[in-house]
Amino acid sequence: MHTLAARGMTLAASSDIKTNMKLGYDQFIEKSGIEGGTIGTLLKVIGGLIIIICVGVLILRKWNPQTQMFQGIQQGIGAMGVFVVICGLVVGLLLIAPQTIGDFLVQIAGVFVQFFMDILSKVFGVTMG
Repeated sequence: MHTLAARGMTLAASSDIKTNMKLGYDQFIEKSGIEGGTIGTLLKVIGGLIIIICVGVLILRKWNPQTQMFQGIQQGIGAMGVFVVICGLVVGLLLIAPQTIGDFLVQIAGVFVQFFMDILSKVFGVTMG
């Protein structure tokens, strides 16, 4: 039970929206066949290649920063270039372990959705049973 619901306040969204999102993601993974078989193996190989490329870019950026690409990552688009590499690492991890990493990301998103719905319910006075 959500902490606000335990205090007797009515929430605008379901009190277990995070759990509902996690169950939906688990059903998607189960029914799509991503976890096993040829597709699962292919996604793991692709995820591994993405991680190798991203780590290689980070290492080469420090080892040989004089090239045009690595200077762009460090200077002009410095923060954005590193952000793209970190996003690549997360996508690689998601392709390698979709159940573990995906559940974690879905639950984080569920917390934000619940928080947003709680704020909207207080601002607009909307209550749902």
